[in-house]
Amino acid sequence: MTKGGFITNNIDAKKVMGKPLVSVVTVVRNGEKDMQSCIDTVCAQSYPNIEHIIMDGNSSDATVEILKSNSDRVAFWISEPDRGIYDAMNKAIPYCSGDWIFFLGVDDLLLDGFSQMMDNLLDVHTAYYGCVVYRGVERYDGPVDRFKLVRENIPHQALLYPKIVFETHRYDISYNIAADNVLLLTLWKENKIKFEYHPILLCIFNHTGISGHDWDRLFFKNRSKLIRNHLGTGPYFYHLYLLFAEKAAKKINKRVNKLKNFFNSKA
Repeated sequence: MTKGGFITNNIDAKKVMGKPLVSVVTVVRNGEKDMQSCIDTVCAQSYPNIEHIIMDGNSSDATVEILKSNSDRVAFWISEPDRGIYDAMNKAIPYCSGDWIFFLGVDDLLLDGFSQMMDNLLDVHTAYYGCVVYRGVERYDGPVDRFKLVRENIPHQALLYPKIVFETHRYDISYNIAADNVLLLTLWKENKIKFEYHPILLCIFNHTGISGHDWDRLFFKNRSKLIRNHLGTGPYFYHLYLLFAEKAAKKINKRVNKLKNFFNSKA
């Protein structure tokens, strides 16, 4: 285990009194290509009360060397084995001193709007979310509701959780890609915190990471049950309708392609 950062070296961060502290957590393994730019975009924020917590999963490339060279710019970093992305995110929580916690991928980039969003952090029982750039297109587009959650998750790169959430919750590491979705559904059902949307662009979300090219088999196996139990009857039937429409569309496309091939062979 190797660790560093200015907290480890007993150096206090310069903070502005009266403004909430935000912990930005980055989980990385073998991210030498993106690590420096990730740190730079956090340090470039105009909002003064940000601490960057970096959890490295025992990288074998130059990631740790980059972290060592940035120990005066990163609040805390540690390099040790973990059991995956969400295990590392869970392990980061005790190191966070912030009133709100934001999870930033090593290959994601914070935008100036992130600092702008900080002016809205007023209620410690509210999760605040904005927009991200994904595949070159701006999203998340508008306030969330139960039916929208059936179709898509709020990406954690758009969402700031109040730290109070993690006093009673952690990410379920049995879900290797969609544990953030499961946590969101759980919080929605409990209704103990509010979700507040602001049309502010926070981050460029890199879609080439694991969530962009793989899928969580356990989540898709349990998806219908999760929607029924956490979002209610209406969204559950909406989910069933979407599944039916998707299957019907596939069958129609298959038949259309067969007809095209038939007529092409006769031409």
